[in-house]
Amino acid sequence: MKLLKVLFLLAFIAPFAANAQCGRFTKKKCLPMLDEYLPNENFNSAVFMPGDEAEINMTFFAGQSYRLYVCSEPILGDVQYKVLDLNDNVVFDSSASEAETFDFEVDNTVKMKVQITVPETESTHNLTPQGCTTILLGYKDNSESMKEETTP
Repeated sequence: MKLLKVLFLLAFIAPFAANAQCGRFTKKKCLPMLDEYLPNENFNSAVFMPGDEAEINMTFFAGQSYRLYVCSEPILGDVQYKVLDLNDNVVFDSSASEAETFDFEVDNTVKMKVQITVPETESTHNLTPQGCTTILLGYKDNSESMKEETTP
């Protein structure tokens, strides 16, 4: 009975501990890559293992410049990501780019999907590596600079 209580507590607490770990990792290692872009209020972070895939829908608003950065712990290897429109057309593919970030602007408010793929790894032992992966989105509001440019 005591073991059952301990297992229940571990199952309940483990996800919160993982989120705390990912939060520290994101603030320390990932946020500086946004540079002059303001981070949105939320970041999407999770613990991944080799071979994991995830997809998240995001909305991008007209009149803003964006920087998208997918940041992961080195133990996961070369994590790849794609940005797709709602017709599944590839807008950006990190595997085909040398850039660490994807900087872009949208003329109209659009929804897009971000797909993340963690590469498979061969392990010489029975331990499966786990690590945090975070999708960070920073923005700049272009509407103010447009007003300044058009004002005589």
